[in-house]
This record gives sequence, structure tokens and C-alpha cells, in this order.
Amino acid sequence: REPDNPYDRFAVAVDAYWDDKDVHVGYIPAIYSEEVTELLDWGRNIEVNISDPSATPPRFLLRLLDVSL
Repeated sequence: REPDNPYDRFAVAVDAYWDDKDVHVGYIPAIYSEEVTELLDWGRNIEVNISDPSATPPRFLLRLLDVSL
């Protein structure tokens, strides 16, 4: 989460572990960021896959891993 992001107070960065280092990939699209932030605040685990990196913006697939309440 990036609550101090000047463009989106619900900004959620997407980082990947690649070649033994963390790499910043991008952000959850703003139209989904508030909902994703809420899930993260509730302690939910989310898996993010970039399904079409050539698209502008890239297409993300979000999957809620922890569905227990």
C-alpha cells in the first residue's frame, strides 16, 4: 500500500521477486485500488497475475486467496 501516494490515496504497488531482487512492476489500476486496499487492510491475501503485459494499461488478474471471514 502507498497511502501517501499523491495521485491515489488507495494506491497499491505491485512488486515481484525476480532474479534474487525485488522489482517494481506497476500499480493495481485505480478503478480497483480502493477495494484491494480494503481487502489488504482486512488481512486478506491476494495473488496478482499480469495476464496481458503488452496491453495499455497491462491487464491484471486478482485472486483472493484467503476467503475465510
